[in-house]
Parts: sequence; structure tokens; C-alpha cells
Amino acid sequence: MRPLLLFLFSLATGTAFAAGGAGDLLVSPTRVVLDRQTHTAELTLMNTGTAPATYRVDVTHVRMTESGAFVASDEPADAFADAYVQFSPRRVVLQPRVVQTVRVRMRPPATPVAGELYLHLLFHGEPPIPRAAAEPNGKSMSVSVTPIYGVAVPVIVRLEDIPAPTVQIADVRLAKADAVAFQLVRDGNCSTYGNITVTFTPSGGEAQEVAVLRGLSIYAPLPRRSVTLPLRTPLRDGTLQVSYVDSERNGSQRAVATLAVP
Repeated sequence: MRPLLLFLFSLATGTAFAAGGAGDLLVSPTRVVLDRQTHTAELTLMNTGTAPATYRVDVTHVRMTESGAFVASDEPADAFADAYVQFSPRRVVLQPRVVQTVRVRMRPPATPVAGELYLHLLFHGEPPIPRAAAEPNGKSMSVSVTPIYGVAVPVIVRLEDIPAPTVQIADVRLAKADAVAFQLVRDGNCSTYGNITVTFTPSGGEAQEVAVLRGLSIYAPLPRRSVTLPLRTPLRDGTLQVSYVDSERNGSQRAVATLAVP
């Protein structure tokens, strides 16, 4: 029997405890920002299963695409925050319903570094030790597939004070009768993270909320995100408004765009 490991992980993007779950592992918070004011952070891990589990913590490099998906990056390590982030422990054994913390620390550079860097910490379970199994015969081979679940948490490092990015909403359109599509455009040297609210005001009526998306990110250097949201109700004869409010800077970054709906 030859074991084959299948790694399955989710990218944590929100702030709710349960949002960072994969398999029997929960991680909170699901996003860390280290800067000149905040040099340290703690991540809380919980095993929600019924048996002890061992998890490893590794650095992984991914980049966001316009669709919001993450893809592995082959850029060199100095394009990410590896040199400025320390964390421990790197391996934890969790009993069921037991909480463990992983400490994250920013290591200031010897010389100033402009802009923003980030990496992702990948929390994934160690595979169980395979039991020995006899081969069916001398010419055959059996393979066992063990899925390994994990959560990847972004750690964003801002080594200097960076002006907040400007954000705009562009190309608002009805993708279908029950969906709205638009571009969220970021300009600047750091990421943005916030919430989208879509309202519709029928002619002669009052505004009503028809879609919400919380925890939307654009990681630098990506300049824009393409977003499509399902609407709660079909729209006719009125004004559609798409609003973005930054969650990280107390709502100081805002963007609004409207669309006339016949």
C-alpha cells in the first residue's frame, strides 16, 4: 500500500472564527496586519473533531487573481514577507475542543522598506501514519488517498506608514436578471479590505438592500477585482447603487457607483 496525500486548503479572508475552518480545524483571526504600531499578533487554533490531531504551520506563497482566486506563485521569497515574519510554534498537537495559540511577530528591517509585503501561513493536518498492508500480488500495487485539510491565513506586513489606497467601482452592469457585476479598482501601495452593499431604489419607492458581500480584499499589487453578486430579487425601473466601505480604516475609504435600471 502506497499512501498518496491530497492537500486541500482554503484561503481565509474574513474575520469570523468559523470562517477560517477546514476539516476539523478552526483558526481565528483569519487575517493579520503587522505594522509600525502592531508588531505582534496571536492566532487561535481549535480542534473541533473527536480525536487528537497534529497540525503543522508552514509559509506558502500565493497571489490573488482578478476573480478572487489564489494561485501558487513562483516569485522569489524576497517578493513576499518571509524575511520580516517570525512565528511559533510550527507544530501543534490539539486534543478535541482544546485551544492553542500561534504567536506571530514582525521582525523590523535593518533599512527602511517601502510598500507592503505579505505571505500566507498554512495550517494543515499531518497525515496519519499508514498501516502496513500486504500487496495483493507481486505485480499489483494498491494506493490509498489521504486528504489533508488546511487553512491559509494572510499575514500582511507594512514596514512604513503607507497612505491608504484609493478605491473606485467601475463597469457596473446587470450580468443576468438576478445578478450584478462590477469592477473594484485599487490604486496605491497597500491592500484594501472591506464590505460591499448593493441597494435598489424603485421609481417612487424606497431603497432596499439586494446584495451584500463582506470581507472583500484586493491584495497589492493586484489593481482590481471582478465581482459578480446574486441579487435577492429581480430589478425593474429604478436605480441600483453599489457601495464599498473599507473595514480596516474605520470606513475612511469609500466608493459608490450607480446604474439606471429600465
